[in-house]
Parts: sequence; C-alpha cells; structure tokens
Amino acid sequence: MSATQLLPLKLYPTITNGELTVDNTEYSVLGTQYPIEIYSLSGALVAIYKTAGKQTTLNLSQLPSSTYIVRVGRYVGKVVKR
Repeated sequence: MSATQLLPLKLYPTITNGELTVDNTEYSVLGTQYPIEIYSLSGALVAIYKTAGKQTTLNLSQLPSSTYIVRVGRYVGKVVKR
C-alpha cells in the first residue's frame, strides 16, 4: 500500500465485535466498483469484499481480534476488531 494520495474512508463503528459499515458514497458516484480490502498492520491482505451500493456492511467476525486497515481505491481507514 502506498501512502501517497490516500483519502479518509468513512467507517463505523471503528471498534467492532464483527459488523462494520463502509460508506461508499464518495466513490460510488464514479460508477466504478472497487473491492474493499482488509489489511493487517503488518501489511498482509487478510480479506477482500465487494462493494454493495452506497453502503456496504461487512461481517468481520471470522477475523482475529486486532487492528486492521481498510482500503477502497485510494480511500483508507482503520478499524479495531475485538
């Protein structure tokens, strides 16, 4: 992941036991479907999801408790999975 030109991604809640909502509004108007990529803090890609409209709800319950980086195109955010 390159840190150049990255923009904040709207995620909630940022601390979760499993469910995470990604606000796709910023880039869904472009008509391009970007994958939602979940990375460990070491930079390993641990999961990929497809976007679904203006909001996508993910189930992260299968991931171990940790902090993850969420990336969609050039938008990036952080989530803590408990």
